[in-house]
Amino acid sequence: MSRRKRRTSSVATIVDIARLAQVSKMTVSRVMSGTGSASPATRALVMEKARILGYVPNLSARQLVRGATPSIGVLYGPEMAHELGPVLIATQRAAQRLGVRIVPCEVELIAGAARLRSLCNSLRAAIVVSPLSSRSEALLQQVEIPLVRIAVETAACSPCVRIDEFAAACAITNELVSQGHHVLAFIDAAAAGRADDARRRGFEAAIAGHAQVQGVVADSVARSFHAGMQACGRLLDAHPRITAFVCSHDLLAAAAMLAAQRRGIDVPAQLSVAGFGDHAIALRCSPELTTVRIPLAAMAARALDMAVKPAAAAGESILPFEIVRRGSTGPRRPQIVKRRAAEAVVEETV
Repeated sequence: MSRRKRRTSSVATIVDIARLAQVSKMTVSRVMSGTGSASPATRALVMEKARILGYVPNLSARQLVRGATPSIGVLYGPEMAHELGPVLIATQRAAQRLGVRIVPCEVELIAGAARLRSLCNSLRAAIVVSPLSSRSEALLQQVEIPLVRIAVETAACSPCVRIDEFAAACAITNELVSQGHHVLAFIDAAAAGRADDARRRGFEAAIAGHAQVQGVVADSVARSFHAGMQACGRLLDAHPRITAFVCSHDLLAAAAMLAAQRRGIDVPAQLSVAGFGDHAIALRCSPELTTVRIPLAAMAARALDMAVKPAAAAGESILPFEIVRRGSTGPRRPQIVKRRAAEAVVEETV
């Protein structure tokens, strides 16, 4: 009598995700399918473990079980994986109203165009959360379902939902100038996409509108805390007259604050720092970070409407941004140059 061999597979399943996240299989199933209830923390935990394991949902099997309920993909890259919570919560709430199901998937985990096409064949449409890598963008050029993008400045190949990144950068820069700052620095993330480009142009346009104001634009850096802290530190050392930073992402702004504080520069008494996004890190800084709030939840809900209703998907939808004023910005104080110069001498002699 022969024993049946146990089937093994290297493909991750919801059982693997549940084991790694230490939650039930049902919880994982609900998060991945957009049904039931789960806290934002649990959703983020499950999505992170799914990303680590390289999980890609089997949509064909899922639709056989559930019938003909349309599925809408939420496609994203690794840079957005930790910021996806508001998007998933908003789309899942809107999905109940629209009678569709949400299927999140990290594009970088899909091996090749054939597998991506197979995945997309089971979707009615997909929401693309930018930015994506050049590889992921190339893969998306080969799919035939409607795509609606979130948070890009322009979208030649599909409709999009965005804020006016250029106007937002102008607004936050002009606010710092109005507080008396005459030397401002801008730092952005390398290869972060068109939104960061628009923020840089907005900063430069605002600076150009003030005859007595100088702008220092740093070379783009990797979107990481360490890279941001090093780049901001170099700027502070090379340009001691800088009294304000505009950063294209809250992560870089948090890094700028730490770089300044390690040099004995007080935020905001001697250096104002503003970011972009209003991500969770903005409230973990000390002082809390002034930033441009990007309404990700509202953008996601709007993008889902556009994906489900083709008539609403023409062109682009521009939603309003908001400047959230917190403790990291304030009026310029004139004693900063003398104090920094003294500190520079102390640092050199240590």
